[in-house]
Amino acid sequence: VFEPFGMKHSSYRWRPEYDSIAADGYTAELENGGKASRNTDNAAFTFRTNVRDFSKFLDALMEGKGLSAETFQAMMTPYRALDTEGMFFGLGIRLTPTASNWSPIWSHSGSNRNFRCKFWVFPNKKSYLIYFTNSANGAGSTRKKLLKVFVPDYDCADL
Repeated sequence: VFEPFGMKHSSYRWRPEYDSIAADGYTAELENGGKASRNTDNAAFTFRTNVRDFSKFLDALMEGKGLSAETFQAMMTPYRALDTEGMFFGLGIRLTPTASNWSPIWSHSGSNRNFRCKFWVFPNKKSYLIYFTNSANGAGSTRKKLLKVFVPDYDCADL
């Protein structure tokens, strides 16, 4: 994915240049927890990127480019219902097919030590929101407030 989409600043492995450019993460008590570099590569929790690179991935996802039709369909197929009515997990993505006039909504979140992130894709609106923080407090009400600025009439049911 990184090479075809031109994601030159993304990796699953800690790179030496990250020592000088990566943000420190902060605990819930506002203590500096460092950069959270790891020596082990793991697709589930060592992904390093920036908003510009990640936007390239979401642009391709929203346009259906870079994936075979079969792979795209597999990602967007609801495989498991969530506790919240009308929400499902596809392959690596949360699907909210009928929540509002913003539907469908595709999203995914991450929590890695003192870092929190989430993205929402609104394919029918041709827009998305990427949210990265370097704080263990970077979820919850912060997400809802940010989403309300971006999408004022969205009910935030997927939070």
